[in-house]
Amino acid sequence: DRDFIGFDLMGSNIHEYIIRENLINEFTEFLKNVSGQVYDFSPTQSEDDRLWCLIGGSRIEFSRIQSTGTSSLTLLFFWIQRIAYASFVFIDEFDAFYHFELGQNIVRNLFKTQGVQIVLSTHSTSLISNEMLRPDCYYIISDNHIKALNKLTQKELREYHNIEKMYRGKTFGL
Repeated sequence: DRDFIGFDLMGSNIHEYIIRENLINEFTEFLKNVSGQVYDFSPTQSEDDRLWCLIGGSRIEFSRIQSTGTSSLTLLFFWIQRIAYASFVFIDEFDAFYHFELGQNIVRNLFKTQGVQIVLSTHSTSLISNEMLRPDCYYIISDNHIKALNKLTQKELREYHNIEKMYRGKTFGL
């Protein structure tokens, strides 16, 4: 299951939360900024507990047209709204439904957050980059061991190195 442990939804679904907290514009901008998706959300009615999109003049429930990736982004948007209340956030395989550029955008967005430690796990080597993090901030988990990436090589790692290419070239002894 795609689920989470931590803050609850305060007795509502995520769409209801976005409507109740008047976050539709922020949600629209979030989707546009991280994924390039543009939605025209319908103005909400007083009884609405779901988001609706305007497509070709028709009002269509957002949850019926969103992909698995967009659904995951919707949950992430909710978490980002609540992240200020946390001191530690761990998201396992956060990019399971994202292509590599979207994963990079999400990392950049999450790491802007102040006052919270964020740990992400992934199987994507495209996120191993000096532009994203320093090599000592990447950890490899293998055979019940956890080691910082920079401790897995004798090479001196420099800012201009292509860390992903080095990883794929087996520079790091796992």
